[in-house]
Amino acid sequence: MPQPEKMLCCFTLSDSQYLSELLLDAENTSLVIHSRHQIPYAPEPHSLFGESLDHKKISLFECVGDPPYPEGTYPNFSFKRSSFPHYAIIGRRHVTEEERVFGSVSFCTDDLGLLFSASGTFGAARPDPQELQALLEKSFPSRVTVGDKPTIFYFSDIQESVDTDISIGLFSVALEFSANISDHLGIDCPATTIATLRFKEGKTLNDLLDDVVAVLQFLTIIAGRYQGIERINVGVSNSGLDAEQADNEIMSLHWSYAPQPSKHAASNILNIPITPAVDRDEFYKIFYNWMRRHNSWLPARLRIINWQKNGRQYDENRLVAAANAFDILPDSTYPETGELSAATLEARKQCKAIIRALEPGPEKEQASNTLSFWGGKSLKLKVLSRSRIIHNAFGDDFAELDSVLITAVLARNYFVHGTNKFGYEHYDGLISFLTDALEFVFIASDLIECGWDAKRWAARRPGFSHPLAAFYRSYRSQILDFLSAKEKAEQ
Repeated sequence: MPQPEKMLCCFTLSDSQYLSELLLDAENTSLVIHSRHQIPYAPEPHSLFGESLDHKKISLFECVGDPPYPEGTYPNFSFKRSSFPHYAIIGRRHVTEEERVFGSVSFCTDDLGLLFSASGTFGAARPDPQELQALLEKSFPSRVTVGDKPTIFYFSDIQESVDTDISIGLFSVALEFSANISDHLGIDCPATTIATLRFKEGKTLNDLLDDVVAVLQFLTIIAGRYQGIERINVGVSNSGLDAEQADNEIMSLHWSYAPQPSKHAASNILNIPITPAVDRDEFYKIFYNWMRRHNSWLPARLRIINWQKNGRQYDENRLVAAANAFDILPDSTYPETGELSAATLEARKQCKAIIRALEPGPEKEQASNTLSFWGGKSLKLKVLSRSRIIHNAFGDDFAELDSVLITAVLARNYFVHGTNKFGYEHYDGLISFLTDALEFVFIASDLIECGWDAKRWAARRPGFSHPLAAFYRSYRSQILDFLSAKEKAEQ
């Protein structure tokens, strides 16, 4: 978690300069402007531009706040105005929100190191004392005496900083570390993994943030917990130059409402669906395909991803959101239902005529809405269509999964419409299982279509620390409770 940062600065409003204090502290960020004269004010979100005492240019975007208010006693009033900027960019030049000058962005997230660090990056070894003595004498100007049982702690520098195309830009990761060495405290070597996304053309600030959020959402799915972000730096080029031709100046970006670090425990690396260390080509194939269709899938994916903040906490709203995710996927996601038979088409035509003859009102509207689903794709069929992808990938690992999903859809309908024809009271204790089933099918089928080898992952016998792994490992025991509830509901 970055520490709050306060700086004195001078901001220009309506061609006049005002002494100001800028506090950069996430959602507590503020700009306080002081003056002996009335301070200009705009109620709608706006940009502000200033300069720190050490001559750094400060650009603030989407600033909102209260009108300036007087302090002191008449006639010696002083004025103060407080604003909340949603974004701040600090560097050697000002930028505007709509300029297409952002050529790259780098950042840290909760689990970048877990996902991208290579095995053996850090380690320890016990070499032969004489060999170590000879090495140290070559490497250090001052003599280091080696005892009988020396130990080396090493950083292997196994890194792959190759830019990889992920559809929205070129993605790479790098590891930075610092070493604190003390004869009495030992060695402390904290490491940080930094992701960099280089764009193929200049982006506006909003476009850049959309792409960063998309990457965070992918990492959320892969890591199994919601990803926070910090240490954001942007590469800014000169206006009008192609991002690949211009040298980018690195500037810091402060995002007041940036996603915060997760409070939930990280997954075990063995439970994660795929990492570059397991299969680099497969990982980046999934990454590319997932990002390529992200814009069209975003509304549906958000129904799943937003609930990852809650970890293993469940209620009916989470189940409804998971079911609705299937309903709002693009129509192209699902196979065509086929043309209705001539007899069915004629029956639908006659029903339309009967409904048209009804008096206008709620009953006519309800009947018309119901008829509109005739021949369309129902939510149940949509969910079962995605379930087939799971069965094809996992084989017989999920017996009775379709029955679980149908019940989950019926539970969703109960919470949305109040229709309880399936005996919801018998499944009340299985809300988390029904929700997990919907989320698992949505996430896993998405990854499989993007190139995930789910069968190979299952063969590793994952544990319980990742949501996908937890559902996979617990399914055989939980399905027994479900079948028992189903038997009671059908009596």
